[in-house]
Amino acid sequence: MRIDSNGLVRFVARVDRQLKINGTRVEPAEIEAALRAAPAVNDAVVVARSQPTGVALYGFVAAPGVDPVSLRPVLLARLRANLAPALRPSNLSVLESLPTLAGGKIDTAALLRLVGSSG
Repeated sequence: MRIDSNGLVRFVARVDRQLKINGTRVEPAEIEAALRAAPAVNDAVVVARSQPTGVALYGFVAAPGVDPVSLRPVLLARLRANLAPALRPSNLSVLESLPTLAGGKIDTAALLRLVGSSG
């Protein structure tokens, strides 16, 4: 594991995205699947970032045409009902679409810049 200049946690030598947070094994794909199961959500991504207190999870969903203020509590309730506390993102953002790189992959650095700009 190493932390890049953007504060992203980069795991070297793992093929999957699994990580450990406070001794609990976390699979971001499991959280993403729970978010994608909501009817209004087109896509979801969860990224980890190193914080002074440890590693934090950030969730982002693409829900075009949906009011983020009303959808966010619905998604948080879904996560509370279906996931263990260690699997719940510390922040959940509802966007029109997820930013992508030229190759079509999710631009996680752009997502984390959004988190940084909102406090």
